[in-house]
Amino acid sequence: ELFPTHVRYTALSLCYQVAPIFAGSLAPLIAITLLNKYHSSTPIAWYLAGAALISVVAVGLTRETRGKSLRQVDAESAARIAALDPAPTSPRRADSVA
Repeated sequence: ELFPTHVRYTALSLCYQVAPIFAGSLAPLIAITLLNKYHSSTPIAWYLAGAALISVVAVGLTRETRGKSLRQVDAESAARIAALDPAPTSPRRADSVA
């Protein structure tokens, strides 16, 4: 639970809806392109190994939250967000419409 519950839910839902579009349509196209270009399944295996490596690295870069309550994780996330500097804003012109 690296992020607050509402962020996790939104991200999970978005990934659940969008991932099949990319994985289901692009992966076979990439595999066919590699097969046609190299006439071997080895580049397809390298492509899949690269995708797996990206997943392993992403999992390795997340922090462990085992043993912490959701309230504690949410409080830590809120504290980190509050500590961030706000984005700079440009001054509002006098003739601009609000």
